[in-house]
Amino acid sequence: MHSSDGQNAGAAIVTLHGVGVHVPFLSPQISLAAPLTSGGGRYALTTEAALHIPATGLRAGVGAGVGRLNSPLRTGALADAFVSAPIAPHATVSLRYYTGLNRYTGQAIFAGIGVHL
Repeated sequence: MHSSDGQNAGAAIVTLHGVGVHVPFLSPQISLAAPLTSGGGRYALTTEAALHIPATGLRAGVGAGVGRLNSPLRTGALADAFVSAPIAPHATVSLRYYTGLNRYTGQAIFAGIGVHL
């Protein structure tokens, strides 16, 4: 994960699928992103809507929530967008973008491999 204040770190994102009301091809989820930095304190917690594209396995969506991704680590509102594509059974390659809705929350981009249990 790379943050707008120049911080680069490994990160973990945990997503809980199926929380809320489902609509055809669209499902709600909650995600928690946590960069694994020695200083700690950075996070993003979002509620999201994921669109499942039939016959492709692709997922894309948007969300909103709270977090702090930029020094001096002040919490604020943020939004995110994401896309993932399958690469193997129970595994995807994922890309996420987070942006704060004010100047101090910060921005971050995440690229990684998703494992589905």
